[in-house]
Amino acid sequence: EGMRNQVGLLAKVTSSFRDRRISIEMISQALTQLNVSVFIPEKYERVAVKGLYDDLFVNYRGLKPLSV
Repeated sequence: EGMRNQVGLLAKVTSSFRDRRISIEMISQALTQLNVSVFIPEKYERVAVKGLYDDLFVNYRGLKPLSV
């Protein structure tokens, strides 16, 4: 629910992928703006999830880094 008013969230997501040299194949957002789906090559799945966690939660909220 809180994502609806998060200005710049998609910019953070795409920056995270850019920093890891992951190409985005497609982005889809529901009309309700409650979720965003980002399609990337499967071989980058682990790197992308860890990168998003680190960039969206660890670096901004001070949570413990995710070990993969």
